Amino acid sequence: MFKQILELIVEKLNETQKNDSLISNKMVEMVEELNELEVKHAEALASVERWGDITDKSHWRTVEYNKIGRVIEAKKRMIEMLKNK
Repeated sequence: MFKQILELIVEKLNETQKNDSLISNKMVEMVEELNELEVKHAEALASVERWGDITDKSHWRTVEYNKIGRVIEAKKRMIEMLKNK
């Protein structure tokens, strides 16, 4: 009986460790994506400043810049959520 209880505990610990590893891997992947998006965001800002007006919400460059910014914020929230698990 005691052996079975220990086996169940070890099994649960292994499962938890596997889940933690998956979460850590996902966080690393998302941070890498976030870094790439921040570079794209900076490039989009440079393009908007050069060819358009940042306050013109109808200009396609401004729309793209804002869209990348929203994706960055969503990724940051997801990373924070994974940290809190």
